[in-house]
Amino acid sequence: MIYAEISAELSANEINTILKDEDALVIDFNFITSELELKLAEQLTISSFKQKNNIANKFKYEFLLWVSGKRDIKSAMEVTLPKSNKMIIVVFGTNYRKILSQLNPKVIKKKLPKIFDSIALERISTSRVF
Repeated sequence: MIYAEISAELSANEINTILKDEDALVIDFNFITSELELKLAEQLTISSFKQKNNIANKFKYEFLLWVSGKRDIKSAMEVTLPKSNKMIIVVFGTNYRKILSQLNPKVIKKKLPKIFDSIALERISTSRVF
């Protein structure tokens, strides 16, 4: 997983259309508060596929379910949809440069902090507790 904080001239819906067939997604800039949230969601996604208890068929959508704390893709997309031209792009695999070239974004230099928000981690880790 590679992520970057970007600013794009395209709308979030236009970007999602471009990313439809890519193993990548965009998340609202203010939804993620630390790098640890992304890493935890990635590990839980990997674990879900290994244990065959994933909800989504695609890795990026399973990741989105975990990071959002939701159990259905539609609501996960709604809460994470970028609300401005600033967003976080998350790319799984090796197509990072290709994907960025399609979007022509401005990469924002600020990096997500490594420290975490305990509420955000709780949202992720307990989203599938029944």
